[in-house]
Amino acid sequence: MTRITRDPAHLHYAFSAKIPPVARMSVDETAVFETVDASGGQIPARGDDPPDTGRFLPATGPVYVAGAEPEDAIAIGIEEIRLAPEGHMWVRPGLGFAGRFDRMESVTVTIPPSPADTCLFAGRIPLPLRPMVGTAGVAPAPGVEVSTRYPGTHGGNLDITRLGPGSRLWLQVQVEGALVSLGDVHAAMGDGEVCGTGVEIEAEVTVRFALRRRVRLPMPVLETRDAFFFLGDAPLLEDSPVGPLGWAARLLGASLALGPEQAHMLISAACDVRICQLVNGRMGTALRVPKSLLTLPMDRW
Repeated sequence: MTRITRDPAHLHYAFSAKIPPVARMSVDETAVFETVDASGGQIPARGDDPPDTGRFLPATGPVYVAGAEPEDAIAIGIEEIRLAPEGHMWVRPGLGFAGRFDRMESVTVTIPPSPADTCLFAGRIPLPLRPMVGTAGVAPAPGVEVSTRYPGTHGGNLDITRLGPGSRLWLQVQVEGALVSLGDVHAAMGDGEVCGTGVEIEAEVTVRFALRRRVRLPMPVLETRDAFFFLGDAPLLEDSPVGPLGWAARLLGASLALGPEQAHMLISAACDVRICQLVNGRMGTALRVPKSLLTLPMDRW
């Protein structure tokens, strides 16, 4: 098992092929990523004092996965998420979708000892415990650098609540070794992350990788037990689902011998568009497609 610690030398704030790997591993190994919270550990120390936003959203890594090549797709399979004893939420000026606040305020959320299925908001309000990874990605093509604040074809700050234990995130490998990084774990978060934060928390994330040779993915794809989620993003919310809808219609048409008109009607009847996040300048959405409808194998996508 490879462990990537949360040593400051292992944290970075952009996905880039220029960042050298901090570990190398084979695709059949298990890796544990130690992540810090989205504030870079500042909220527990500062309370409601204004934090340094330049230290927000660090990712741990990157890890070089031997055998991963740009013609391949790589899956980041989440096997386990071990949470710290407490996490935090906050609002601050300029953050959030609907709320507009003129001061910083934070709340502590306590995590009971495992096993547990709830956490305590402000020490007294029980919430369902839903651990998830907010940021996961590979290095984009050489010459391209993307802040960990944003989503994209490389993955990044996707903030999809279903990226938890038992799921796999499929991404197009864009550089040799993929250069995988993780961060921004939440103990719980609602779709949209409307105030700008979920329950931000330190964690240890156990992952296992998989490769599919010569598979081209135009966008990130999250796989769960019963569905695929095609992930889109755009500056405007109305544009974010466009790419996933077109691609899903083509794949469903090929799977079920449907024309584009019928494929889009099928999507409207059986698939769901969900908002992932609204707060980082690019609106993220997920189109859920049941596996029972998408029978075309991934190597024919």
